[in-house]
Order: sequence, then C-alpha cells, then structure tokens
Amino acid sequence: MSRIGLVTCLLAGCGGGGSTDVDGTLRFSDRSDLEISRLVNAASGSEGFQAQSTAESYADPFEPGDPCPARSFSGDTGTITGGCTTMDGIALEGSMQIKNPLSWCLVFNTANSFCDMEYEGNFNADTNYTFTGFSITQSGFARSFDGRVTIGSLYDHVDMDLVSVQLDVAVRSDIYIEYSGGRNASFDGSGVELVGVGGARVSGDVSVSTSTNQTSGSFTLDGADTVKVTLVNNCVTWRIEGTQRMYSTCPQ
Repeated sequence: MSRIGLVTCLLAGCGGGGSTDVDGTLRFSDRSDLEISRLVNAASGSEGFQAQSTAESYADPFEPGDPCPARSFSGDTGTITGGCTTMDGIALEGSMQIKNPLSWCLVFNTANSFCDMEYEGNFNADTNYTFTGFSITQSGFARSFDGRVTIGSLYDHVDMDLVSVQLDVAVRSDIYIEYSGGRNASFDGSGVELVGVGGARVSGDVSVSTSTNQTSGSFTLDGADTVKVTLVNNCVTWRIEGTQRMYSTCPQ
C-alpha cells in the first residue's frame, strides 16, 4: 500500500500548521508558462508526492530481482542506493531512505514470485522519506530529488522540503498540508521557489466532493506579483492577477 496523492489523503480523513522561510520575491510575469506550471504543481504538493511514489516503487517492488538499485533494511529504515543501471536501462544515482515504510519486502522467493517476509509499517507513526541526490535517467530524460518528505501518522499532515530538478529547472517545495474534516486540506504557511531566481508564499484550501470525489478549491502564490489557482472537477486554471495571462487544463 502506498501513501500517495492528495485525493487519497483527503478521502482518508486526514491537524498543526506550516511555516516557510521562502520570501515572496518571484515575478511570475517574467517567467515562462512551463516554469509557472511547475511552481503551481509544487504548491499542490505534487513534486513531493512524485518523489514519494518513486521511493515506494523501489521499497516494495512486485518482483525485486533486479540488483539495481541496491536495497538494504535495518531496524525500521530501508535504504535504496543507485550508482547503477537497471535491467530496463534506467540509470540511477544517489540514494533514498525510508523510515517506517508501509511495506518492504525482506525476503523474496524467486521460485514462486512471492514475498516470504515483509516489513509492515506502523500507521500510528510518521513515515519519513529522505532523498540524497537521487536521480533517474531514462532515454536521455533526467529527474532528481534532494530533501525530505514526511507523511504524518494516520495521514493527518504532509510536510516536505524538497528540491526537484527536471529539464534543468530546479524547484523547491517547502509545503505543509494539514488535513481536517475528512475532505479538506489547507496549504497555509507553505512556499515554493524557483531555485536561484525567487520564491512565493502559498496559501489556500482544497476539498473533495462527497458526491463526485472530484477535487476543487483555490490557492494563491504570492511573489512580487500573484498567481491565483483554481481547481474545478480535477482540472487546474492559473492566472497572473491583474493581467490577461493564464493557463488551463480544463476542457474548452
């Protein structure tokens, strides 16, 4: 089982508050649509959830027969180490650690393709993911993660401070998500940063409909100027306040 995704955590009924050292200095009107969209995704926690998903895909693989990456486990902490190329041709560098993973295959029986012994995590304790220069390169495309993601016990919060590099664009997610009322999430006290350029403060709320299970809400990225983000029926629209500039994934 994986602790992945905002919607999953909202539905689970996942309290705290966040704070960030990110200063609101970024001028969005000077940045490309690609950069702004990356920052909007980061503000929602998406970059951290992608890092978490990556870690868990190696923590408990369906058939852990590939010697790359190296996997080890001690106490309640698993370590995944790169510096190798998988049998599928994916180059891995750096390392990841997961303290209190929800599951980790300790002994795999290759004869029947079944895990004979598995560590099962404690749902009443936090799960901590730590990334140290972990990078994945496939077909010339590289992505890397540095930093940490913490999933609170019983899904009550998510706290991350992570730098993700993709297409040579480095984005920092300093995001705190607090869950309450079963289907509501607050992003207040968070921040995102285009590394080396500037950052923005993040605030807002997102919820999941009880009837449709679709995500809706709004949040704001406050830099030297402001981006307003709205989510309706799982699609996203952002606008730079006071301008005509916008982008939307919603059907036309």
